[in-house]
Amino acid sequence: MNKFPQKSITGKVYTEIIKNNLFSAGDKIMVAVSGGADSICLLSVLTELKDKLNIELSVAHFNHRLRGEESDEDEKFVHDFCQRQGIECYIGRAEKENKYKSEDQARIARYDFFEKLLAGESVDKIALAHNLNDQAETVLLRLIRGSGFRGLKAIPSLRQKFYRPLLSISRSEIEKYLKKRHFDYRTDSSNADVAFVRNKIRHEILPKIAEINPNIVETLGNSTKNITDDYDYIEESARQSLGSIITDQASHSLSLDYKRWLILHPALKRQTLRLVIADITDLIDITSKQIEEVLEVLERGRGKKMKALPHSLRIGLDGGKIKIEKIKKESKDETK
Repeated sequence: MNKFPQKSITGKVYTEIIKNNLFSAGDKIMVAVSGGADSICLLSVLTELKDKLNIELSVAHFNHRLRGEESDEDEKFVHDFCQRQGIECYIGRAEKENKYKSEDQARIARYDFFEKLLAGESVDKIALAHNLNDQAETVLLRLIRGSGFRGLKAIPSLRQKFYRPLLSISRSEIEKYLKKRHFDYRTDSSNADVAFVRNKIRHEILPKIAEINPNIVETLGNSTKNITDDYDYIEESARQSLGSIITDQASHSLSLDYKRWLILHPALKRQTLRLVIADITDLIDITSKQIEEVLEVLERGRGKKMKALPHSLRIGLDGGKIKIEKIKKESKDETK
């Protein structure tokens, strides 16, 4: 049985896996490997742990074909690395070069590839290499964009069949680990372009904050954990509150008792609205500012009593009830 120091990256990842019950004996784990430092580190650590955890490993690499020859070299690097390690490697490729108009489109294509692999029999779970710095960068990015409390939650260590064992590991630890073991990795040239907001946060904003707090990455990582706990408590309290204030419910509409809703704590007012919206449609594109505008309309209780939202959603007061409904597109104008 492999032995390793508890405070080493391998030891910390092992603790993370056991504490959060990420993997089970016999699991077929496919590691998403871009060729960058984070994913090469994750693959190496899981290789060290596979016998102790009794798991099988393979690799998935998706070539987005966004950087021409550089993208193809990333693909070859991952293929050759896996070949040397004796690990099976699955390669996916975009149909055309520079096909994606946004980072979100590229992400969707990558996850579509992962989902197809998960649908087969060769993989049970996908391991992703998000780390502690990703947590810090994400929370700052969301703060800058005006995210609400929900958006400041930590990146989850597991969601559906996607698992993130490196979330407690900083990027500096990853680089030291790879240097010690003489592992090469690829560096995406676009990561240096500070025209992208996340890169600006990584290369300019976080280093400036670190002049005040050298442990800012760890501090933000711990903050997201606390925020996650607080948010989960508020969400559970809001679900309990909904049980006593829902008056009517159908497939595309839901009504709440206005007087009972009105006496709730502001945090529960917001959260109950988010929960009923999520029950009827999708919270994507519903911003914190829009939720605040809905609150203002409802709490005022006079004048304009209806607010239209994305996804053909309408929320308003009607006969002592808050009515949330998804309507036909041609009828989605705000009603006074």
